Amino acid sequence: MKRIIPCLYTLIIILILAVSLSSCELLFPGTGDGGDVTPEHEHVFNVQKISQKYLVSEATCRSGSVYYYSCECGEYGSEKFVSDDLLEHSWEDATCTEAKVCSECGEVQGTPKGHSWRSATCTTPQVCKTCGEVGEAALGHDWNEATCLSAKNCGRCHQTVGDPAGHKWIAADCIHPEHCDVCGTQRGDVLPHEYELGVCIHCGKVLGSGDGVELPIIPLD
Repeated sequence: MKRIIPCLYTLIIILILAVSLSSCELLFPGTGDGGDVTPEHEHVFNVQKISQKYLVSEATCRSGSVYYYSCECGEYGSEKFVSDDLLEHSWEDATCTEAKVCSECGEVQGTPKGHSWRSATCTTPQVCKTCGEVGEAALGHDWNEATCLSAKNCGRCHQTVGDPAGHKWIAADCIHPEHCDVCGTQRGDVLPHEYELGVCIHCGKVLGSGDGVELPIIPLD
């Protein structure tokens, strides 16, 4: 009986080893004695596949979409490629002071348009007709003083202030008609001479001498 028990133990161990070897063959084909060994797959990342799975970044107006290179088995590595789906710029029109610019990437194209100035006047400053920016200050009036016939007025815009000064009349005499002492305007006629003892008491003309010739007064003793 004692000899039978060791034999049973040996048989059990042999059965366990057999089952173990069979399991390894089932789980890992080709690992058993005499089996074929399947070579390990090596990834080659050279496939450019446009797929959300491999997407790194979306396309912009400066660059197309970026993807990882993939292997034909479906895995992907760290190397990247760029597709040709570049977007168009979203341009904002140029202004007086800013060039045309893309609102997405900030790229600038061309130059600013520059201001379109409305000239300053006596009372309003220089202003851009496009954007409303203010330039030079108002010029101020260039006043001409009032004359006999014209009120005080601005030589640029012709605004007037007040009334004409009016003539400053000097009465007519025997030499001059009535006239304005400021501007020289005349009206009416020359008055006749007023003689006393043959001499005009106003201008000294001697009675009988040529008109318009003033002769010296000779005192009468």
